[in-house]
Amino acid sequence: MLLYDLLLLEKQLSEGKVISDIKNTVLEMRLQEKNFFLYKTEYSLIKAQELAKLALKMLNKNEVLLSSLLSEKVLLQMQESIK
Repeated sequence: MLLYDLLLLEKQLSEGKVISDIKNTVLEMRLQEKNFFLYKTEYSLIKAQELAKLALKMLNKNEVLLSSLLSEKVLLQMQESIK
């Protein structure tokens, strides 16, 4: 029973890390977008595009995990909104 609890906890922690990493990437992307619109810096635009590609890659890589937590519609909306 204790081993099962530890394995379940490990799974939950790794799932939380994936979700946290995606969230942080999207937040950083939005910050760079804001900086681009405010300051018109090419660096911010390039960085926002790189982060969008990374976030999309993270979503696709973890699609199985995310589909167990989100509806297919929500997952598709997330992917489309980042493209």
